[in-house]
Amino acid sequence: MPRDKLYLGIDPGKNKCGFALVEENQTPVFLEIVGTKEFDKFLKELYDEYRFDLIILGTGTYSQKIEKKIREINLSPVVLINEANTTIQAEKKYREDHPLKGYKKILSKIADWRPAKDVDDYAAFIIAKKYLENKNN
Repeated sequence: MPRDKLYLGIDPGKNKCGFALVEENQTPVFLEIVGTKEFDKFLKELYDEYRFDLIILGTGTYSQKIEKKIREINLSPVVLINEANTTIQAEKKYREDHPLKGYKKILSKIADWRPAKDVDDYAAFIIAKKYLENKNN
């Protein structure tokens, strides 16, 4: 039985990159944030383990250098996606997955709450999701 296609969303950055491995039905397999210095090694190890079918790269900060690295490694085809507003959407998705409790929940009604952790991995998921939603249209 053939496996579902796997898509790797990447939110590029100068110091760190978000990764999201996503199935065709938009179910995340895993989310990870990796330092840009470890990018090449992590990408190769990930491909060896999952053999993803397509890399979806956001066109934000540092994307041209990350795209060049990806193309040099040459594991999988690459498509570029405009990543406008993905950080805002990533924070919203993070809040859905990790709802506030106690006083933080009460305070969030009067003050803007941002996650205490980086959400580059969630941004990578939003990038992959954006591609998957639009590829069938």
